[in-house]
Amino acid sequence: VMQLFEDNYPEFMKHVFIVNAPRIFYIIFAMVKPFLSQKTKDKMRVLGSNYQEILREYVDTDNIPKALGGQLVDADNDPNCLGMTGHGGEVPISYYLSELTKENIRPLEDYSSVIVGRGDVLKLDYDIDIPGTLLKWEFKTDYHNVAFGVIKVIENDDGTCEYYEVQTHLTCVLLITILKIPVMRRNSQLALEEGSYFCEDTGKYILQFDNSFSWITSKSLHYIVEVLSPDETVVNDLGTK
Repeated sequence: VMQLFEDNYPEFMKHVFIVNAPRIFYIIFAMVKPFLSQKTKDKMRVLGSNYQEILREYVDTDNIPKALGGQLVDADNDPNCLGMTGHGGEVPISYYLSELTKENIRPLEDYSSVIVGRGDVLKLDYDIDIPGTLLKWEFKTDYHNVAFGVIKVIENDDGTCEYYEVQTHLTCVLLITILKIPVMRRNSQLALEEGSYFCEDTGKYILQFDNSFSWITSKSLHYIVEVLSPDETVVNDLGTK
């Protein structure tokens, strides 16, 4: 992936000087360095105790923060120039990208909320007794994505069960029971995920939220699931036209 970006996407980096790096940086950098092109590695220098001398070879002292041996301070006379450079930190909640907070979306209180643990799977079972029932859902996660899919359970005469992942198509219901797709990771941390499944057959259906791919991160999930009878499905279709 890094090679792809280096070969196809322009970058404007001329020199990178790394100063006052913690010890852990050297370990991480040693792991990443073999994947960088020689051209990129030549632009990067990790400086030692003589960093001030080397910085002055490339940058005027008037443009070097005072904390790094130059003369530059910000409007608050801060030698670190925090008012002039972005040093990271906590992102204000007002900047969060959250579809659940928009006015045209249901309030968060309407959603069921649950934590899907690291390496865990949440399965919501629904027994459908009437053909033509519509399973309708919407969900959102905080900060991280989660895999989602709909599974049809087929019970055999010998008592065993088979599990089929169904197509969660949003518009062409005629294809829903024909096409198959696996449970897929959804970027539900970026936008509200909405969908529905037209159950032509009766039986058990599972809405599966899969976090088994994540070994270290639990996912905060907010969801709404509606089970609409055929009559309610017709009304729902009319209401969306």
